[in-house]
Amino acid sequence: MRRRDVIALPLDTKGRRLQWGAWGMLIRFGIVVLLAINVFSAKPIFAAGDLHTAAGVMPGCRNFLAGNDSSLLVQGMCFGEVTALFETFAGKCAPPDVAGEQLMRTVVEYIDRQPRARLNEPFNHLAIEAMTKTWPCKQP
Repeated sequence: MRRRDVIALPLDTKGRRLQWGAWGMLIRFGIVVLLAINVFSAKPIFAAGDLHTAAGVMPGCRNFLAGNDSSLLVQGMCFGEVTALFETFAGKCAPPDVAGEQLMRTVVEYIDRQPRARLNEPFNHLAIEAMTKTWPCKQP
């Protein structure tokens, strides 16, 4: 049995299996089309923003609080990161009934009050800082 008999390739319009040459050409054509759309469109499909800095994540956080339908991926990343950081690090001293929206609003308002230069810092550092300053642990 030859290797290409084992791998299931898609069928062409006449029901025959495509050869590797045609399949590879189809993949290359698809990649070129996606790149052309990305380069020539007004808004890139694959955003080049840094989603590790506060500057890259904050637009999604603000859109989440505003209820906008734009940048749902970044909104989800922001909400997921904030809630994970809260559960892992900063939520030990917070009241047990902190709602997700209150948590998001706390982080967004804190980061928005910071000097502009801090937006280049990692988002998770600023989010933890916001939560620990809002809900500090009481010393016995």
